[in-house]
Amino acid sequence: MRRVWACAAELFKPKSVFVPQTLDQWRAVTGMLSRALNLTNSRTALLTDEGLLLFQRTVSLLDEFDTFVGLAAYSDIASACRHALQDCLSKGVMPENGAEFLSLVADQLIPTIATHTYVVPLFGVELNGIDEVQLSSLTIRRPSRELIVKFCAEDQNEYLDRAIEQMMPYLWMMGSTTGTAIVSKERFVARCQITCGFLAIVAASMYERGSNRIRIGVITTPEEGHGHAISLSWTDAKPGLNIHSKFIGAQPFKINAELAVDISESPVGRIALRVLEAPNRTALEVAWVKALFWYSDAHRDQIPVMKLLKFWSCAEVFFSGDRQDITESVTFGLAASLMLRPEPFVDPREFRGLQKRLKRLYAERSKATHQASHSHVSDKDVAELSQWIAWMLFSLVTFISAGFKTPHDVLSALRQRAGVADNAASD
Repeated sequence: MRRVWACAAELFKPKSVFVPQTLDQWRAVTGMLSRALNLTNSRTALLTDEGLLLFQRTVSLLDEFDTFVGLAAYSDIASACRHALQDCLSKGVMPENGAEFLSLVADQLIPTIATHTYVVPLFGVELNGIDEVQLSSLTIRRPSRELIVKFCAEDQNEYLDRAIEQMMPYLWMMGSTTGTAIVSKERFVARCQITCGFLAIVAASMYERGSNRIRIGVITTPEEGHGHAISLSWTDAKPGLNIHSKFIGAQPFKINAELAVDISESPVGRIALRVLEAPNRTALEVAWVKALFWYSDAHRDQIPVMKLLKFWSCAEVFFSGDRQDITESVTFGLAASLMLRPEPFVDPREFRGLQKRLKRLYAERSKATHQASHSHVSDKDVAELSQWIAWMLFSLVTFISAGFKTPHDVLSALRQRAGVADNAASD
């Protein structure tokens, strides 16, 4: 509070605020939007260069100290500080101390913090014989105008009808988050993205070609629109225009009643969804959520070499260790997590062969990152790796369930199990 007030108090001094007296002075001002203070009675004052720096420092400190416990973004805090400063200057008063200043800022900001409910289009998933899937605080459901009208009856108009019409081809993902409009939307979208990653590893773990034909995501920007592409072409040899229409190549992930229960109610599913929602996570859980983010992004990417790089990132977050002999460490960790478990995903007798294959795939990653190679990765490479990474992520959920706290603990346990397995094989 003392550090914030040391900056904020200076904002109320003549050196920080001025009012241009001539038209030339107004014209000489740069960055008008960032300097303008709109006071009562149609008056306008401007922050000086020093005042602008003090204002930005005050906002940065409030943001750095997380004064509003993550419920407000930097821009929200800046807006609240500006309104508090404008109100004081309009009345010709100033706060007595830091506590009063923070109270004035909070009075502006707290009313903008609320629980927001969002509905966004979801692509890549189909519901088979069921109307919704509950994934902790998120729900996948069929489109329903009645649902929107139920919560927003007073907002019915042509724009609502048009929006619902555009969203009708998709399933909907729905959920609520708390914060300002900016923060709550960011949190909701982030939660949707990692949940889509979770659905992707479920699908990849089941399908023979992993995630190679899966593309699951939410549409939150125009660039994420999902549909078909029109293109034109012609040749020198034969006159005439050709019109091509390219439709979606990915297959939908179909969820029926049995699979919905397995996703959300199985021991692994419950633990995974708990980790996604947890406000405080262990180092192992943090790594797992990071990996899920990259898996979510990787499986939607259209470029094989980029998919490969991102899938490998999912393993590196757990097994790169102290960065010594990374190839050996990462490929061992991935192979061991698939085999050295009560119910192996891969026959443990194939351990050496699998690690050898993984080392070749990791070499393809190195060619891309260190030599800028981009056409050396095949669809088969990506499909295999995507499924192995999905199985790895499910294996790591069992380690989380068993109480492991860090990726290092998991790698140590796998090395110990590998030693036991080698001794048993030699015996």
